[in-house]
Amino acid sequence: MNKYYKLVTNPLQYLGADINVSQKNWEKAQVKFLLVYPDLYKIGSSNLAIQILYHIVNNEKNYICDRIFAPDIDMKNFIEQNKIQYRTLDYKKKPVDFDIIAFTLQYELNFTTILTILKLMGIPLFSKNRLKTYPIICAGGPSAFNPLPLDDYFDFFVIGDGEDIILEKCKIIEELKGEPKENIIKEISCLKGVYSPLFKKNIVEKRFHTNLTNESFPTAPIIPTAKTVHERIMVEISRGCTRGCRFCHAGIIYRPSRERNVEDIISIVKNSITNTGYKDVSLLSLSVGDYSQLTGLVENLKSLDVKISLPSIRADMVNEEILKKLLERERTGFTIAPEAGSERLRKIINKNLTNEDILNAVELLYKNGWSLIKLYFMIGLPFETESDINELIHLSKQVAKIARKFSKRNSVNISISTFVPKAHTPFQWCPQESIGRIKDKLRIIKSNLSKFKNINIKWHQPEMSLIEAIIARGDRGISNLIYNAYKQGVYLEGWTDKFSFEKWESISNNLSKLAEKKYSLNEPLPWDFISTGVSKKFLINEYEKAVKAVQTDDCRTSKCNNCGICTSNIQNVNSNKLEVKITENIINNQNFKRIIFKYKKLKTAQFLGHIDNQNLIVRALIRSGAKLKYSEGFKPKPKISFSPPPPFGVESYEEYFEVYLANSDIHTILHSMNKYLPEGLEIFQFFENKTKLHLVKDVKAAIYKIDKSLTGLNIEHTLIEDISYENNTTTVRIKFNSGKHLNVIKFFNIDIFEVNVCRLKLVYK
Repeated sequence: MNKYYKLVTNPLQYLGADINVSQKNWEKAQVKFLLVYPDLYKIGSSNLAIQILYHIVNNEKNYICDRIFAPDIDMKNFIEQNKIQYRTLDYKKKPVDFDIIAFTLQYELNFTTILTILKLMGIPLFSKNRLKTYPIICAGGPSAFNPLPLDDYFDFFVIGDGEDIILEKCKIIEELKGEPKENIIKEISCLKGVYSPLFKKNIVEKRFHTNLTNESFPTAPIIPTAKTVHERIMVEISRGCTRGCRFCHAGIIYRPSRERNVEDIISIVKNSITNTGYKDVSLLSLSVGDYSQLTGLVENLKSLDVKISLPSIRADMVNEEILKKLLERERTGFTIAPEAGSERLRKIINKNLTNEDILNAVELLYKNGWSLIKLYFMIGLPFETESDINELIHLSKQVAKIARKFSKRNSVNISISTFVPKAHTPFQWCPQESIGRIKDKLRIIKSNLSKFKNINIKWHQPEMSLIEAIIARGDRGISNLIYNAYKQGVYLEGWTDKFSFEKWESISNNLSKLAEKKYSLNEPLPWDFISTGVSKKFLINEYEKAVKAVQTDDCRTSKCNNCGICTSNIQNVNSNKLEVKITENIINNQNFKRIIFKYKKLKTAQFLGHIDNQNLIVRALIRSGAKLKYSEGFKPKPKISFSPPPPFGVESYEEYFEVYLANSDIHTILHSMNKYLPEGLEIFQFFENKTKLHLVKDVKAAIYKIDKSLTGLNIEHTLIEDISYENNTTTVRIKFNSGKHLNVIKFFNIDIFEVNVCRLKLVYK
C-alpha cells in the first residue's frame, strides 16, 4: 500500500476499492473505453449517467469500460509536483492506453477542470495536437448542446441520449482499429447525433432514446466505498418534461416525455436491493409529480420496506394521498420550486403555479409531519421588477407563518440563484442581469427575511452564475477564455470554496458585457446548427408570449403546442397501468440472537472512515439475506453496534461488530458477506454473545504492532502497559481511556513515511 495516500484527503477515492465494478482481461479487450466525470469522486461516482454508460459498455464481452474523476486539489498538486501520470480507478491504467476517452459535460463551470484532467493524463489539450496518436477524446451530456466553447479540445461531441450511440462508436473503433485516427473520427461523425469540429455538418440532430427499458439500466450499480453525495438506489422513472418552463434547458433538450413502466421500476428496485444492500430509493425525473402512475408506484415500493425520496415536486401536484404514502418513517425536508415570487412573473416564465397552490402544498406538508420546507427561487429573471422581489419576500413570510402554526421547531430554507440564459430555450435571446443589480436584490431579500428565526437563506454566488452564462451561450471565441482561465489555475470552479472570480477578472475585463449580451430574434445564433428537435419558431413564439405574460399549457394534458419534437416515431410515452400489486414479507417479531463477528481491515480498507465501514457491513448483511432486527420508533434502523474504530490509516487485524439475527445459517451469512465487501475488509469469525459483552465499555486494551523499532525512546505513560521489540517490530499495549484509542503514531511523533504497517488488535475483559 502506497503510504503517500495517507497525506491526501479521502484516499479511497483514488484506490479503486468500489464494489460491483467490472473486471475483465485487459489484453483481450477489443475496445478500451474510459469515462471521465470532471468533478470530484463524491459527485461523479454516483452520477446516474456514468453508471448507465459504464453498465452498457461492460455488458459487451469484448469491451472494457473504466472510470476516472477529478482529483482533489491536494492530490492534483501531489501528481504535478512528483510528475506522476494520473491513472484510472478500476484497472489502474494510463489513460493514454485507452482507445477512446469520453467526458460528460454536466456543468459549464467544470470546463476548465477538463483541461487540467487532460494535462494530468499526459494528453495534449488541443485536438489539433493529437491527430496522429493518443486516444480519441469526445464529450456528451447536457452542456454539449452548445459545444462551441470546447471546439478546440474535442474530436467530437455526442448530442442527445447516449444509450444507443455509445456501442455504435465502439463498433466503429473495433472495426477500424489500426487505421489512421482521422478515418475513425470521420466514420463516427457520420452517425446521427455526432458533431465533429473536424468534419462539420450543416445541422446536427440530437440522438433520441425512444423507450426507457430495463436492458440499459444497471440493477447492480457500482457501490462507492468512499463517501459520496448519493448513497441510495436511484431510478430514473421518466425522462423529459412537457411543462415548458421558459428558462429550463433540460425541459427542451430532453423532450418528449418518456415514462418507464411501473413494473420495470419495481423490478429494478428489487434487484438493486439484492445487488447493493441499499434501502433508500430516490425516484428521479425532471417532474416527478407528473409521473402518471406515481401513487401506485409509491404504494408498491413501500411493500419492499424501503425509504422513498423524491426530488423537487410541483406544488400543484402535492396532495394528501401521496404524502401519506411517502416517508412514513421519516419526514425531513421537502422541496418546492416556485422559481419566481409573483404570479405575474411565474406566468412570464410559464411556471403555471398560483400562490394558492404553493401555500396549500405547504399547509399539507406541515400538517402531515414535515418539519422543513425548502423553497427554490431565481432572481434576475427576464422582465422582473421590484414588485416581484417584494412578493417573493411576502410569500416567504407566509410560508414561515404556516410553519410556526404547526410547530415552533418547523423551519423554512430559502435558496436563491441567479437566472442564467441557456442556449435552445425561449430565453436564449435574453441578457443576464448585471451583478450589481443581482446583489442589490439579494440585500433587499436578506434584510427583510433575516429577522425571522425559522427562515434560513442561502444563495448561489452571482459571480459563478455570470461565468456560467458566458460559457452557456458562448461561441468559439470562448475557447480561448477557458484556456486562459486554466492557465491561471482555475480548477474545480463548481465548488464555492474553490471559485475565484478574481482569476477570471485577471484574464478579461469584458466578462459583464459577455454575460449581458442580448440577441435579436431574427439574427442567427452561434449554436443554431444543433437541432434539439424543438423548432426555433416555437421558441420565438414562447418568447413573445413571455413578453405578454401568456402561459402555454402542458401538451400532455391539453392540445399539442406544435413544438416540433413529436413525429410518427418520437412522441410522449406514458407508463402502463399497474395491474398487480406486489407484496413482500417484512420481518416481524422473531427470536433473534446476539451474534458478534470478528473482522479485519487491511490494505485499502485502512482508509475507510468509521461511518463508511459501518454502512458497507450493513449493506453486506442485507445482501447476504440475513434477517436483521430493527430498532423501534419513528426511524427504525438495524440493531448493530461496533467496537471503537482504529485511527485513520491504521490497519486492524481484530475488530468486532454485534448484530441481532433471526434463525439463520451464520456460516453461510459470513461467507456471503465477504463477497460483498471491498478488498482488505474481511469477516473471519463469529460467536454468540451470551455473556452480553459490550463492544465499547468492555474494551480492556489495544495492541499495536508497528513495523519500526522504537527502542531508546524511554517513554513512560500511565496508559502504556507494555512495549516489546522483536525483529525491527515494536508491539505496544495501551489501556483504553473512556472507550477511545491512543493513536501511537501521533503519540510517539513518528514520521508517517517511516512506518510501512501499523496494525491494531482489541483486547476485551
